Amino acid sequence: MPGTGSGFPVPGQCLSEMDGMGNLLLKAHENNNYRVQSKLEVSVTPVKPNSELLFDWSQLTTDFLQRQVDPLATIDMVSLIVWNLTHEQMVEKLNKDELSAQDVHSAAALYTMKQKSSASIFEFVVPGGGELPRDELMARLDPMNINPAMHTYTVMPAEGTYIGQGVRMVAAFRLDPNSTNQTVTITPQSTQLTELTVTLPEVAPEIASVLVPAGQANIVVDWQDMIDRKALNALGRLWADRSVDQVMVAYYTQTPAELAQQFLKLEEIHQGMWRGDVVAGASLSLSQLKDANGQPFTGINAGMPGTWVLALLCSTCANPAPWYLTILKPCAQ
Repeated sequence: MPGTGSGFPVPGQCLSEMDGMGNLLLKAHENNNYRVQSKLEVSVTPVKPNSELLFDWSQLTTDFLQRQVDPLATIDMVSLIVWNLTHEQMVEKLNKDELSAQDVHSAAALYTMKQKSSASIFEFVVPGGGELPRDELMARLDPMNINPAMHTYTVMPAEGTYIGQGVRMVAAFRLDPNSTNQTVTITPQSTQLTELTVTLPEVAPEIASVLVPAGQANIVVDWQDMIDRKALNALGRLWADRSVDQVMVAYYTQTPAELAQQFLKLEEIHQGMWRGDVVAGASLSLSQLKDANGQPFTGINAGMPGTWVLALLCSTCANPAPWYLTILKPCAQ
């Protein structure tokens, strides 16, 4: 089958374009990307202004994607962020995965050392470490300094120790002069996924899968063109430099239609998963992916009935849905 001359997957054609190193070239494109529509809703807890607050995540047993959470073993850090956004604006940006450092008024962090499931606000420090003076913390809880109508407070338990990465739950609170409450309890209901519609290649005729030679791992997936063209990812966000930091391939016994119905369980129901970190640039060879045991990806197996999935991920994004997800199908070289 002749190459396309562009590296873009063409429906019905086996991928054959090569890069300068002799690897097959797979350029990500909207025509092969899945579609997702989701809606997160974040509840708000009224708290007493100018008071010591207690944050309790001991009841957090599942996150907003219904994944299991152990309040002690899973949570490495809890971030406390004041946003220069109203609650409605914060939720809208959270759903679009557009929250950024530019939206932050101030931030603090608690490093749990996997030994805490609750903490006083006075235990929080400067992100990365370093004492945060008590008077500075209290100033952030003073309506005279921060207008509650124009700002939003969130507390976010996370897996990992980098602000914005590995967030497992978002709980919001607001300063209320009529409230005597000084506890923010973080539960599976703090943020809920109220809507989710996923459309995968093979299910919708307008989204094509990608045909690749079986048993071939020297395939470079490249998304630079998506950045250059200012294309939108599956969440409706503009592709940007250094957003994708991980590439994943996984095998499932389910059909694409069945996977769409079980989308929140992709991390649990796979029969094989290989990952690779993107250190720099906007491309990565699938030959660099490894499974949990350190075994390299060797290509898709044409003899295994089921579905092979390729995904481009952003581990630092608040919304963990893949930026790009397509289906790989075997073809003859």
